[in-house]
Amino acid sequence: MFRITLYRVFFLCLLFGAVGAQAQVVTTLSQTYGVPTKIDGSSLPIFFDFSSTFVRPDAALIRTTLSLSFSKIPDLNDDPPFYSEIGLVLRELSPTFSLLREVTLIDTSTFNDGLPGSFFTGTISFDDSAARLVNVNPNQPSSGAFRPVEPLSAFSAYSPYWELVVDDASTQNPLLFRSATLSISAVPVPESASIALAAVLGLGVLIGGRQRRLFILARPS
Repeated sequence: MFRITLYRVFFLCLLFGAVGAQAQVVTTLSQTYGVPTKIDGSSLPIFFDFSSTFVRPDAALIRTTLSLSFSKIPDLNDDPPFYSEIGLVLRELSPTFSLLREVTLIDTSTFNDGLPGSFFTGTISFDDSAARLVNVNPNQPSSGAFRPVEPLSAFSAYSPYWELVVDDASTQNPLLFRSATLSISAVPVPESASIALAAVLGLGVLIGGRQRRLFILARPS
């Protein structure tokens, strides 16, 4: 019973050390770009810069979300909306602005062209926790929260620089961009020294208890 108790103390030291190292404030950053732009057979790159808020360079991302407000508007009355032209990619850049990771939120195979006259105006929010995929109806985008084509959880390490690329791949029926909001939540990574200290303390308790037990057993009765 005594030995079991010591092992429990050892593992509790490890657990509390790790939890204590992780119990730090979550930093949530959000930025909106809202310059209306017509995109037709072209791309719109949007740059997000969070460098003005200090976040430790080794911080881990625990959540990334993005919302996009746009319209697919007609340029000829009888055109379909050509949702198959839409592309949306979010990129995380290094402090030197090289590409670290990218996630495709919508690609040109996500939606079909759509039906004539079924034009879209609204806001799509991309969130890994959403119940439905963004192309739950491949013929018609809808406003609301959706999971993207690729998971945003691929972004796991913090960087202050991001780029969103909005594509309208072909001419006719342009995409009218209205605004985009990127939100990221980061926490500091537990310091290895804190966990190591907890391990040393726990091991000390375990060894000390074992030596005490051996001393009791060796003591003449």
